Amino acid sequence: MKDINVNRIKFSDLVEERYFTLPSFQREYSWDEENWEEFIQSITSFIDNKKSIETDKKRKLNQQQYFAGDIILKKGNQDNDFSVIIDGQQRLVTIFILLRVISEKTKDPNIDKILFLTKKEDGQEEKEIRISLINKYDKQEFEKALGFSQDNEALIKRKGRKRKDGNILNARKFFLKFFETETEYKPQEIYEVITKNFYFALVEIHHNDKVQELFTALNNTGLNLSNSDLLKSLLIKKSKPELEKQIIQTWENRIVEVITEASKRQTINREMDRFLIDFWLAKFWEKNSNEKQSTSKLPTKLNIYDLFERKITDNNKASEMLNLLADYADVYKNVKEPNALWWEESFWPFDIFYTVSDIATLNFSQLFPIVLKIYFEFKESPKEAKKMVIKELETILLFIFRLITIKGKSPGDIPRFVPSIIEEITIGKKLFNNDLKKQWLEKEFSEEGKEKFYNEFYIYSTKRNKIWEFVLKNYYWKKFQIKFGVEKTEKSTLDFRQAIYNWKNLSVEHLIPQSVLKSEPNSKGFEEDVIYSLGNVTLVDGKVNSQISNDVWKRKKIALKYYGNNCPLNWEESGLFDSDELTPEIIKKRSKNLINEFKSEKIKLFDIDWEQN
Repeated sequence: MKDINVNRIKFSDLVEERYFTLPSFQREYSWDEENWEEFIQSITSFIDNKKSIETDKKRKLNQQQYFAGDIILKKGNQDNDFSVIIDGQQRLVTIFILLRVISEKTKDPNIDKILFLTKKEDGQEEKEIRISLINKYDKQEFEKALGFSQDNEALIKRKGRKRKDGNILNARKFFLKFFETETEYKPQEIYEVITKNFYFALVEIHHNDKVQELFTALNNTGLNLSNSDLLKSLLIKKSKPELEKQIIQTWENRIVEVITEASKRQTINREMDRFLIDFWLAKFWEKNSNEKQSTSKLPTKLNIYDLFERKITDNNKASEMLNLLADYADVYKNVKEPNALWWEESFWPFDIFYTVSDIATLNFSQLFPIVLKIYFEFKESPKEAKKMVIKELETILLFIFRLITIKGKSPGDIPRFVPSIIEEITIGKKLFNNDLKKQWLEKEFSEEGKEKFYNEFYIYSTKRNKIWEFVLKNYYWKKFQIKFGVEKTEKSTLDFRQAIYNWKNLSVEHLIPQSVLKSEPNSKGFEEDVIYSLGNVTLVDGKVNSQISNDVWKRKKIALKYYGNNCPLNWEESGLFDSDELTPEIIKKRSKNLINEFKSEKIKLFDIDWEQN
């Protein structure tokens, strides 16, 4: 076929005089330790096999061939001298990183001729890396990994946070460690295998089909692309060619970067899948839809791309979808990691910040699509309607909290409630209809239901600190309001504002250290049901926690008393500070006292007037 050439080619011939680039919608470098381990082991196995050949056969290592996989390239236009990598990015980038590490070990100048292309501009020589990556963080890391740039400032994220090393820099660390620990294999030996024995099946495409169409077609034949990769490709494919750069910038800067900020690179695809599913639920899902786009179909990781593909039919639909995704990504970020100032400026009653923070604290990510649905459905509603729906959201949170704690359900049981609630918001602009109220709320929040909950919560124990963080933050907020006479929504009070921003620094502290359970003998009779119970936990500043965590109570209480009002334990009337030594009986007594306070008219910690919802 004249438009497609297929040849076997050595690695050294592949890179000679070639400059590689990627299509704008290509995925980021995603190989991880498992891939690097498999790759380097395949090379060392090749070396071992050839070393075992009997010497009288006189078969030298450089006469053997090592098949390194397929490389699919699309030649550039007549005016361009680059080749577009359709498939093979992961292998080529990995080989370049390995060669750079070998170069540092051997000081062989020939390796630079492989890694870099020297061009003459205005009589001066300029050096470029032979592979130009498209993702900006990959590009920065690749330059650093190849010693092309020593400037690490570009890897600093906005807001002053340093981005964690991604897979490219981690690959470099992996290969450095390999040569430090596996002294049997010399760097020069591996270099010779790559340059003399590596060969690829090279597929060169010369025709003018759009690269993104080839990219998608390859996915259908087994290329492991993420839903995020495919959706970006689809948006480009359905849009006008002149909009490609704008689409890529919006996708990377307003969607992917916002959703996955400061995340580990290997989790990005998973986080994007979660966002795309939640977005679809919040925006498009309808139980009884008759649309051809199948909006009645619940989205999953396996079908989410297909759902988008049916929805995005032309340029206008692609543009509309991209803007919707960007708008939802901004809200999603502040649901996943609530920011007080963002919510304060969102024209919502400030109570929503506390409710969303509680959802994030408990890691009830299954409720994210409900919050997204509420935000956009009630965005233009009057303040009273927003207050009502926030109250309903609190009710859902407390209902699920009961299921997860005293009823022993897992967070995986939450999703079955979500579609019913989404549907109710769409139909009736509220979270509950009368049937749902009767089914969920009447029994749980009746006087009998509340009493049963408190009785069981008294004996409840868990190692999940997030449960206690949620309980104690809400309890101490109530104590804070009573002690200082400050309303939860009174943002003008300086002490209150400081409390908002310092609250995140509080972490769970066990009064009797968990290490007691490992001590021999456990003379005080402490068991897990006491150590991990309500009576044995409080909240302290994270720095204080690290200083006193395993200290005995006699010294620990001095430190806690020293912090005064900055330590919420001092707001209690538990009598703990009267004892120099804590016993299981004292811990159980505090549990009982706290439960009684939770039930009191002043606190009413877990009470909801469900009939008003």
